[in-house]
Amino acid sequence: MATYNLLKEPWIPVVRTDGTETLMNLPEVLRDAHLLREVRDPLPIVEFGLYRLLTACVIDCFRLEGRNALARLLTAGHFPVDKLDAYFDTWQDRFDLFHPHYPFLQTAEMGAEKAEPLARLLPHIPAGINVTHFHHAGQEAFGVCPAAAARLLTTVAPFMTAGGPGMSPSVNGAPPWYVLVRGANLFETLCMNCPTPLPSGISTLGVPAWRAEEPVEARRYTEISLLQALTWQPRRIRLVPGESGQCTITGIETPMLVRTMKFTAGAMCDFTWRDPAVPYKITDKGPLVLRPLEGRELWRDTGPLALLREKEYHSERNVAYERPLLVTQADDCINRRALGSTERTLELLVYGMRTDLKMKVFEWQREQLSLSPALIRQGAQGGAAQQEMERAEQVEWGLKSAITHAYPRDGKSNTHAFEHRIADARQQFWAALRDDFTLLLQALAELPTGEEREEAHAACLATWRARVSDAGRQALEAAIDDLDTDGKALQRLVEARERFHRVAWVALHPEMIREKRARRQQTAPKGVTV
Repeated sequence: MATYNLLKEPWIPVVRTDGTETLMNLPEVLRDAHLLREVRDPLPIVEFGLYRLLTACVIDCFRLEGRNALARLLTAGHFPVDKLDAYFDTWQDRFDLFHPHYPFLQTAEMGAEKAEPLARLLPHIPAGINVTHFHHAGQEAFGVCPAAAARLLTTVAPFMTAGGPGMSPSVNGAPPWYVLVRGANLFETLCMNCPTPLPSGISTLGVPAWRAEEPVEARRYTEISLLQALTWQPRRIRLVPGESGQCTITGIETPMLVRTMKFTAGAMCDFTWRDPAVPYKITDKGPLVLRPLEGRELWRDTGPLALLREKEYHSERNVAYERPLLVTQADDCINRRALGSTERTLELLVYGMRTDLKMKVFEWQREQLSLSPALIRQGAQGGAAQQEMERAEQVEWGLKSAITHAYPRDGKSNTHAFEHRIADARQQFWAALRDDFTLLLQALAELPTGEEREEAHAACLATWRARVSDAGRQALEAAIDDLDTDGKALQRLVEARERFHRVAWVALHPEMIREKRARRQQTAPKGVTV
């Protein structure tokens, strides 16, 4: 009978504080978490999946239900070994990848389902109707060692997409942005990603998938616990161990390869909840998760990802944002000195997988944001930064409109007129502003107190807006500089520049617009609204 004990076999890739990389088993990672820097895997979705698994282990082992319990754990500086040992001794049979009754993160009884290629667990491997991205071999050639198979299983809960009739996506629907608060070591990172108190829509901690007594069913669930959500099972899976060979992922010869699995529909969501690691956009239709979008750089969403809270900021379009609960929790811990100095920079890792909101996967990302704790605490300044980003987006729209106008007949004869020019111009525009936005955030975080504050605030906004205007004008000129120069073409170029200037001026001079409207209202006949 095949066996692979995750409590004894090394399968989790970690980095020690001295920079060396190694593989550890699950108990070792948690016992030595204070001596480790981080989890690191070449595949971002695996890396986040491992973090989420480890977080679920910590919550379940120590039953973290309140901020005080988290603070006590942080003060200890390491996970108590006696509790870890007792936990893994009690549940040791639940951590075998091929256990006959409790296979880890799988379903034991799968009936007569036919074996499917394991490649279906990894989006960049062509399997079934999955498109070919980076791997140009057939699905039958894909086989991995048990360690790699275990790592792939951790991606199911956060990143599983829809899979056809009856195959629902995971607990958050199409994969959103996930934000991970990064501590000084792995111990701090895991603690800071244990949500306390419980997220909205959750009433109990519950138990993780490996402790559930009943196997997951292919049905709609109407309620959920925290640990059930963190280890959600949108598929019923059973790995099938095979003969020896070379692992497709690691390239290492292994005495056992997993090439196939039993794979069918699992749990479906019929409830609402807010994932503590996910940012939300609050609209009239309710909260919507933020997801990766094509052509949208992550730093442009710094506000929703890290700065904004629903009660502190609403855009001019009556849209609000709620940063992840874990970011707010980290801010609270910094303020209470549970993480040392109140001036400590907040480091965030952001993971995403861009899809078509169904089955197609286009790319995955792992990026880092470093933010001043002063800016995290100051909701008003976070709102100011978001407003300036939205003004820059209005200028971007003006840039696109101007380039389209420069094309003959305003591009009406070709719905894709200047598509590549517009894409290049937008990329140039945002690339030019990235460092300036960082400087804006820094300036907002360091505003003086007292009478000088208002003047300094106005000055940093004026500097940013000038750069936005310059970046837009330069991108426009680069896009239209080599166009035709006959009479009609020259007229279109003049009109395009005027159009851009008009849009940019309105977007970047809101105070003047308000003053003009106020003066017009004062001179308007009584009872007439201008």
